[in-house]
Order: sequence, then C-alpha cells, then structure tokens
Amino acid sequence: MKDDDEEEENTFGVVRYPCMPSLVALQQMRNRLHLAFLGRKLMKWTALATGREMRKLAGELYEVYQGFGEDLRNAFILLARSRYFCPQLNHIVTEDIGKRAGVVVQQYAKSVSGVKIVNFEIYETECPPYEHLGIEKGGQAILEAKKAWLDLLKRLIMMMQLRSSFLMVEIANKNATK
Repeated sequence: MKDDDEEEENTFGVVRYPCMPSLVALQQMRNRLHLAFLGRKLMKWTALATGREMRKLAGELYEVYQGFGEDLRNAFILLARSRYFCPQLNHIVTEDIGKRAGVVVQQYAKSVSGVKIVNFEIYETECPPYEHLGIEKGGQAILEAKKAWLDLLKRLIMMMQLRSSFLMVEIANKNATK
C-alpha cells in the first residue's frame, strides 16, 4: 500500500496512457525522441561554433584596444602642435566644413556561426579637405595630426563593429547553452 502511494507521487505531471499505445503512436513517440536528439545535437554544435567565434572576437577586440590610450594621447599632442603652428585652425575647420565627408562607412550583413553580424566597410573619398591648410607654416604638423585622427576614427569604427558582433554572438551562445 505504501509503495503505491510513493509511485503515484513520483508520477505527477507524467501523462499516462489508459491502454497500450498503438504502433502508430509508438512510431510518433520514437520520431519525437529522435527529433529532440537531433535538436540537442544542433544546439551543441551551435554552442561550440559561437564559443569559438566569441574567443576569436575577444582576441581581435584585445588587439584593437591595445595601445588605444597612447594613440589617443599622441593624436591630442599632434593636434596641440598643429594649433601652435596655426592658431586659427579651429576657425578654419568650423567655418570651412566640406560638402562631402572624407570618410564614408557602409554596412553589410554577414552570417557567422548562424548569427547575422553587421560589418562596416570604410571608404575614403578622393577629395582631401582643406587643401591649402598649412601652406604658410605648420603644414607637416597638421598633416600628421590629420593622419593620426583618421587612424583613430578607423579604429573606433572597428571597435564598434567588433563590440556589436561580440554582443550578437554572445546572445546566440547564451540561447544555445540554455
């Protein structure tokens, strides 16, 4: 009597069949079990692929962030040097904004490990702004500052792309490892 009560308590939430299932019902159960196995296997492969992609993106992020502070400091020093040689630099830059951008970013989607990732492609236009800037004096310092800030801009765009990609892959990895 006591064993029957324990058996009933252990089977709460389990669907019981009042009679023996038919061959068709058994085949459906077998098919569901097989599909569940395949789904689990697919999720396992997805988790492995997204984990590998996350490690790759983390390495790329580390490389991009490494030395960023020093490069930013050097760019500000170059900007200060160019302002020293050309004091009206701020007025020239703010008043003489070009009609076309010097750097254009286009985005496109790419599928990596079953996750859609947005990639950015950086295009430099052919028209350099402020062609005659620094003719009088300080042209070399201004050119170095322009190059440093252009490199920083490209690096910031790469940082944003890698961070958003890492976030999307991380979400997919969390969903696969639930």
